Formats: sequence, structure tokens, C-alpha cells
Amino acid sequence: MEKVTYDYLVIGGGIAGVTAAEAIRTRVPDKKIAILSAEAQSLYSRVLLPAYLKNKIPRERVFLRTAEDFTKKSIDFYPKAEAVRVDTERHAVEVKDGRVFGFERLLVACGGTVRQWSHAADTRRVYRLQTMDDADILHRDMSVIRAPLVIGSSFIALEFIEIFLQNGITPQVLVRDDRFFPAFLDTALGDVVASALKDRGVACVFGDEVREVISRDAGYEIISAHDRRMTADAIALGIGVRRNISFLEGSGIELGERGVKTNERFETNVAGIWAAGDVAEYFDPVSGDFRITGNWTHAVLEGTRAGLNMAGDSAPFTSVPAYAISCLGMHLALVGAISDEAITRADQAGGRFGRFFFQDGMLTGAFLINRARDKPYFADLIARRARLATFEQDSIWKM
Repeated sequence: MEKVTYDYLVIGGGIAGVTAAEAIRTRVPDKKIAILSAEAQSLYSRVLLPAYLKNKIPRERVFLRTAEDFTKKSIDFYPKAEAVRVDTERHAVEVKDGRVFGFERLLVACGGTVRQWSHAADTRRVYRLQTMDDADILHRDMSVIRAPLVIGSSFIALEFIEIFLQNGITPQVLVRDDRFFPAFLDTALGDVVASALKDRGVACVFGDEVREVISRDAGYEIISAHDRRMTADAIALGIGVRRNISFLEGSGIELGERGVKTNERFETNVAGIWAAGDVAEYFDPVSGDFRITGNWTHAVLEGTRAGLNMAGDSAPFTSVPAYAISCLGMHLALVGAISDEAITRADQAGGRFGRFFFQDGMLTGAFLINRARDKPYFADLIARRARLATFEQDSIWKM
């Protein structure tokens, strides 16, 4: 099959890849640019999928780009073009159907997929929430779901819970750890989240996990590690994602613990190849360590910076990552990165809470509950590597 060669080739049709391609186009109007997307659809907002399933917005509002949008910017967009191999010596990418694309400069921005979960042989009523197809399948089946089980303690698990509640369905929840967000919250703040669920009639089982799933006529029987038996007619997985990097093994592109390893400019160890978005394990000058993030806003920023650097810039990426959702009557925000040393601050009367992380006396991250207005303040402190002594008298810190 004849190889089609581009000056700039992007693996990944999500927000990081698309913003990178568009940023490149602003700097190089005459070069050939293409995006290889594993999915059939054009760019859509993953963060709007819950709103679609909660019936807050119509399906068409989820989509952000059309084929015409790419045509206007002279960007070739290839749907159903999942990359399966990268040949760094020949500057070529092979996709699943056998097509081969050449490149002068390459960006890897192929994101992640929900972690494998093999407990159920019959997966017709096992739901994920990573792609538009996932959302459409759940939307189609919602009218026949009556007793779902949500598994996991992630942001997506909370979104699943509220999705079902908004559709008049009360789920059960199974959490392997003793609380939600065990890496971020202590027991007291974990209880705040659990109380919000209890107030809405949601029964949570903590400290247990699935051992076996048996398919029944009406759905599933779930047997836990502690021999607890639960029944459900649907299972929703909020168990995190794994990065799509297996196709890069043997390519010569260095892989980190979870993603593609890059410097602070998103350059990999191979000249002419960059990585950005959820898949990039980049060096963060703010923390002085390698970081991998998985949120929409940060993917936009990473994609833009990577694209501009591919087009000739050489600027470091210094943004503090932040992710936030409004769910179950709470506003939850994670800013920066967690560390071993942590302090909890609570305003019980006002229903406002925070868990703050420090390393060598400097603020590295914060998990905020119902403190949306304070997020920029703490992001600035993290970016400045501020020590507690410099802000402990501030009213925002004191609450």
C-alpha cells in the first residue's frame, strides 16, 4: 500500500491532538498536516458526556468539530485510523487497516482507554464512560436499567452515580478502598463524600471488591472478595484508565512508568517526535519531577504548547494541572499533585473542606470540596512553590 507522507502527523483525534494540529496551522500555513483518529467520530467533548447522559444537553452539543472545520484549516482528518506501529527509522506510522502514513514530525496524543475488567463473561450490560460510543450505548439502555452497580472510587464513578440518579435510578456502589479518593482524602473527608451519597439513598459498600460475576437472566450476581452477594442488572465501571502506549513498544520511543516520557517541551528521546495529552509523562519544572495528567483542560494546554513547539517554538510547559466537577451537590477540585505530607482544613458549618499536600515545606497540591472560588489562589501558590509560612495567615487558608 502506498505511503502518504505529511510534514506534521498527529496520532490521536482527541482534544490534545486536535488543538496541537490547529496550533501548528497558525504557524505554518503551507505545510501538510494530518490527524489519525482511532474513533469514527470527529472531535467531541469527553467532559460533556455526563451532561448528555443526565439529559442536560442534547447529543449534538457534545461535538466540537465537523469535517468542514478541518477542511477549512487544511488539516486532513482520518477517522477509524488506529495506530498499531511506529517505525522511527523510516518515519512511518501503520494503522490497523494496513495503511501507512509517513511523517517529518510526529505527535503522539492517543490518550487512554478504560482499564481491562474481565470478571463478566457477558458484557452486554457492562458500561464504561470514555468514548462517545460508550455514552450512546448507555443512553440507549437507560430505559431498561433498574438496579445498577457502580464499581470504583474515581471521578467517573461519581459521574455514573449522578447519571443514574438523574434518570430516576438509584445505584449501589462497590469501592475497593475504605473511602472515595483514598489517594487524596483522609477518612474525615472521605466521610463527607460518603454522606452526600447516603443523603441521596445510595448504598455504598467500602473495603471490598469483585471476586466473581455470574450472569443471570435478569442481569448479574456479584460475589465479592468477602463473600458478599449482590445483584444488579447493569454494571458501570469507574476504575480508571490505562494509556494507549503498547503500540510504541520496540519503536525506540522511551516509555515511562505509565506514559510516553518527554522533557518539559514535550519532546521525546527521538528527534522529531513529541507527545502530549493524557499519554504524555512529561517533566514538570514546577514540581521538578515527571508528571502524567488526565484532564480535559490540561490536555488543551498541553496540545497547544506541543503544537507550537513542533512548529518552531521551544518553550517549557509550566501549567499547574487542575480538574473539577460539580456532582451530587458538591463541587470537587483537584489542583497540582499529591505528596506524602498533608493537612486537612474543614469549615463544617459552611460545608467547605480542603486537603493540602506539601513536600519539603512547599505546597504541591490541593483537593477542594465546595471551594471553587479558591482554586486559582491555590494554583498560584503551587506554581510559586510557596511555603506554608508565607500564606498561613491568609484568610482563604484560615477559611
